[in-house]
Amino acid sequence: MFSWPGSHLGHTHTPKHTLSSSDQEERQWLRELYRRRRREREEEERRRKREAEARRRRHEEEWRGLVETWKQEEKERHRKEQQEEEEGANPSPRHHQEAAYDWSGGSLVITFLNPPPSKVSQLLTQSVPASGNINLT
Repeated sequence: MFSWPGSHLGHTHTPKHTLSSSDQEERQWLRELYRRRRREREEEERRRKREAEARRRRHEEEWRGLVETWKQEEKERHRKEQQEEEEGANPSPRHHQEAAYDWSGGSLVITFLNPPPSKVSQLLTQSVPASGNINLT
């Protein structure tokens, strides 16, 4: 192989004019192949990024919809609770959840800690029969 200036630096290059036409065609074909593959890789990467972004947006929109639905349900529940309390209806489940329970001497004492404004604190006492079943009527 002919040694060109600079080959002592580790650079060897075969000039095109010394390659046969079939070698030149093969190099051209390889260059085009590499370019095509690089373009395909880049296009595939862009497609994957677009799909990932679309998935992320869909997921975000689904959650936004769920949150909005939940907020509406909470507003409606709160409105109904207020309406029931104003009408003097049964206390809402929220009030039942905020209660103190005490088992003593075979009796269950339930004290509602946060009764509705229209009611006075309630104290329920019921004797527990031997069967263990309680009838709160």
